[in-house]
Amino acid sequence: MVSSGRGSDAPVSPPGIGRHREDRGLATHLRVYPESEPYEFDVPPATVCIRLGDLLPLLTMAKDARYAWLKDFLDDEVRITDDLYEVLQEFSGYRPSA
Repeated sequence: MVSSGRGSDAPVSPPGIGRHREDRGLATHLRVYPESEPYEFDVPPATVCIRLGDLLPLLTMAKDARYAWLKDFLDDEVRITDDLYEVLQEFSGYRPSA
């Protein structure tokens, strides 16, 4: 605290410290909320079927152009056939020879 310098020895807080906004005509209404659980949304089941041959070019174009909306779907699950899954599993372990 500092003295006001106006002949009074009453301490005065420096500007902005220990003062309420009401002093300047502005009211501050702040609330503290407890940390909540992350938002969970009910996601409807996938109901649209699309050929992989139609989907891949669109996803490739969106990825190459770095469309931000594509990131919104990175955690979505995609259903594929068993045989495509097996091929992808084999391909993921494939290392091209030099």
